[in-house]
Amino acid sequence: MPSKAETTPQDEQLDAPAVPQSPAEDEAPAAAEPTYQIGAYLLPAAIAAATKRRRRNGVDNARIAFDAIDAHRDELSSLRAARAAAAQRSSDSLFPSRGAASPRATAAAQGRRRLWALQATEAEIAVLDQLAEDHGYRARSELIAAAVETELLPQRRSSRRR
Repeated sequence: MPSKAETTPQDEQLDAPAVPQSPAEDEAPAAAEPTYQIGAYLLPAAIAAATKRRRRNGVDNARIAFDAIDAHRDELSSLRAARAAAAQRSSDSLFPSRGAASPRATAAAQGRRRLWALQATEAEIAVLDQLAEDHGYRARSELIAAAVETELLPQRRSSRRR
């Protein structure tokens, strides 16, 4: 072993006790929770409005959808009822309602819906599924479409509240 006079500063650093690091430095960053793609069919005008909001506010589609659901949480059942009522026959009809207009008739009246996707975690999917069940939606995508279209298409919002 070299004498004290023969040691270099590098040798002294090697012999020095290790400085403990804080726990944050030791740990690798936690992996983000995995997300899953969810699709909803929206009117083209709603997709255009969502794209504009996403670019203007720097948010993703999930944030747009969840904000819309939060904004209309007290109306979710009435939004579903309004969508279903649009397909109902008039009350004085002798014939029962078929439940929904044909896809062609709906596309002619409203425009052909297009697929819009968002990424959601398992916890967010569980909330969407519970809301869909609680408010009578057939699927989470129908819940998302109702809330997003109501939030982003003002003419639909005002026509629903009449």
